[in-house]
Amino acid sequence: RAAVWTVLTDPRWRQRWMGVERVDYKPGARHTLVGSEYHCIHGSGQTSVFRVAEALEPERVTIAFPIMGVLVWWTTQLGAADGGRTRIVSRLRIDAPGDIGGKVRALAVRQIMKGYSTKYAKRIAEEAEALAKGVVMQPAG
Repeated sequence: RAAVWTVLTDPRWRQRWMGVERVDYKPGARHTLVGSEYHCIHGSGQTSVFRVAEALEPERVTIAFPIMGVLVWWTTQLGAADGGRTRIVSRLRIDAPGDIGGKVRALAVRQIMKGYSTKYAKRIAEEAEALAKGVVMQPAG
């Protein structure tokens, strides 16, 4: 779990598994994860800001971020799996405006995020496995 936690929370590793140009990190209160922000620079002037709402090392992290007019809460839970491996479970909550347009957008975002969470979880697992084995290139940054 320690390797998975590192890959999830270290900005350099986050840059790798998200496949973004750059990640700028702003620490939370007293330099903790809670309240910290990852500013993911996608290029072409596009930036996504992910704020850590909860961090229980090395078990669970919840990150909130806006997209398409809704607020997404993404919780990643780490647990034990067979063979000394780590199980990664992602849960999403979409907060949308009360109007029907917001509900429709939330449904669309939910579908998009399911794809992203599956892709990202695979990348996180690959990076963490390599980190645990000590067979990795240095993180970008």
